[in-house]
Amino acid sequence: MLHSIDLKLSRFVGTIGNLTVTVLFTSILITIFSANQYLEVILPGQMYEENYCDQKLKLKNLTCTLEAGGTLTSPLIPWNSSAVFVYSALGVSAGAYAPYAIFCWLTPIVVAIFAYANLSMERVAPRETEPKDQQ
Repeated sequence: MLHSIDLKLSRFVGTIGNLTVTVLFTSILITIFSANQYLEVILPGQMYEENYCDQKLKLKNLTCTLEAGGTLTSPLIPWNSSAVFVYSALGVSAGAYAPYAIFCWLTPIVVAIFAYANLSMERVAPRETEPKDQQ
């Protein structure tokens, strides 16, 4: 099922910026609908790993994007387990602390800007040529 969804979304991931924003968007949607912090990282990670390899990007770029789109935005969704933890620990609802959680909502925006500007998007090193036969 994930593969068929990935095939549909692959039309939009032609550039590094579009790929990054698609991963961010997918991760945030899974955050909203699953209410589980782990699913929002695992599912998009499996869905888009091949796309990152096709773009010749290191997988640490995917990890960074998943962190920004999934883990950091989960405390902003009131019914997510992370937001429930913050509420129980601090006694403050997600809506009350969201304006002050600048790191949580600003990081996905910065990651998207960096991807479109092609900043800090490390590529896989090209393979070195095979050594010539020695006589």
